[in-house]
Amino acid sequence: MERKLNIGLDSDDVIFDLRKYQLEKGKEFFKKMSFINKKYKNIDIDISSYDFEGMFHCSKFMRNIFWLTHIRDYALNCELIPGALEKITKWKEEGYKLYNITARYGTTYRNIWGKINRSWSDKRFKELGIEFDGTDFCDEKLSARDKVIAAEKRRIDYFFEDKIENLEALSKVNDLTVIKVLRPHNKDYVNEKVLTVKDFYEGDSHITEKELTYDKNNRSDEKRCKDKYDLQKNKIKNLKYDKKLIEKQENNFRLFYRSIVPNMKKIYNINIVNKENIPYQQGAIIISNHLHYMDQFVFYDALGERPGHFVIAKELLENSIKNFIYGNSGCVALDRSDSGDRLKAFKELIKYPAIDKDLVVFPEGGRNKDRKDLLKPFDENNAGIVMAAIITGAPIYPLTINDNYGKFRNDFYVLAGEPIIIKPNVDHVKAFYEVYYDVLYRMVEENIMLQNAKKEGKTIDEVVEEINKNKRLRGIIPGEIRYITKESSENFVEKYIHKDGRNFEDMTKKEEGTEVLEEKAM
Repeated sequence: MERKLNIGLDSDDVIFDLRKYQLEKGKEFFKKMSFINKKYKNIDIDISSYDFEGMFHCSKFMRNIFWLTHIRDYALNCELIPGALEKITKWKEEGYKLYNITARYGTTYRNIWGKINRSWSDKRFKELGIEFDGTDFCDEKLSARDKVIAAEKRRIDYFFEDKIENLEALSKVNDLTVIKVLRPHNKDYVNEKVLTVKDFYEGDSHITEKELTYDKNNRSDEKRCKDKYDLQKNKIKNLKYDKKLIEKQENNFRLFYRSIVPNMKKIYNINIVNKENIPYQQGAIIISNHLHYMDQFVFYDALGERPGHFVIAKELLENSIKNFIYGNSGCVALDRSDSGDRLKAFKELIKYPAIDKDLVVFPEGGRNKDRKDLLKPFDENNAGIVMAAIITGAPIYPLTINDNYGKFRNDFYVLAGEPIIIKPNVDHVKAFYEVYYDVLYRMVEENIMLQNAKKEGKTIDEVVEEINKNKRLRGIIPGEIRYITKESSENFVEKYIHKDGRNFEDMTKKEEGTEVLEEKAM
């Protein structure tokens, strides 16, 4: 069985004519504003600009006023780009997977305003009869990063985009054909890796021609793995799930969150550092060190009301209160001593990132009560979280938390690391070593630096700069996506495992049945 194409589509200035809307409504807006301030009477207009600020040479404040008063009308009534509806409908009928990947104003706010903005977007597409296989709302300021994450997660083959910085970032993704929809603001942008089309008709012709001439045998190792795992992911997505039960579990999670977190905030001073490293997009695997059974409420206060499905030890359910909380909020219980139960749990947990729900895992496999080691010794059974990321394409969002329980009003620091994308052709156990030791281990050390900042007379900003300086020395660009590749994970094992005289093969001997983990997950 061969998979169909995955097509990613930006919304604004690709499906909907944002430029035309801004010009027409912007002129009316400033005509009204001229009665309040005469400087808006003869405002200069730059028709080649992408953003409202540049188009009307106005302040960010005026731009926000415009969109606050017009976003509903734009979302529900803006004209479509010629050919958009016709070709999107055609692609859907041909069996292609379609994904809406957009950085529209207000859609990533974690409040009622964001929920309303997202509902307007969903309503318009429903009225148009366009049914996407998934939607990723991206941060306006970090749209280039977020769209790359979405393209990797969705294993996009063709991405229709118009914004220059997004085109540039997407052009660096392997095995992705980036299609620039020609607009006045991008007419001078040239990139040999980016295809330019004037409209959807030309874009459709290119896709059809490419399909007819595509040599499916002449593909890179990474591309072959992408296709293999994308088929497996689709099998997982197509299994019958009780969607009402999952929705109920997530509503219960929000209820518990609202009940417990406000009381914790009265006890602890909870801070998050580098929060911008955690994108809005759902369907991620969140990992963290583990110190206390209340850890999740500490970092979920920092992340906001974002439902997560936790992997928990089965023995926790023996406690009636914990059983009530965890058993009703979508947690996956795991008997760590039973290999069969681990496989069963894996099949249960992998569905969450596959259907765009967040999965939360503590790779230490339990609470690190004695705190003697920054992280408990490696347990290769937890390499399944990397296997889940590879199969589903889910990004990994790493967090670390410091140990300040037991003292009133102590500072808690939740440190967010760069989002991680694991390439599909890696050895999942080797890749887990790199994620676990080189990411979490170092982040725990960095968190301790934050915790000791006041004692050493440093500000948090000074500590963060020191952390970022150390990252740059290791070749990591702060705030940007971190890739785990076949080469990086193999080099890490060679450098840190064999160097210590340990035998990697002996350490990672698989128990009976685990060698076909990804196959049995189906």
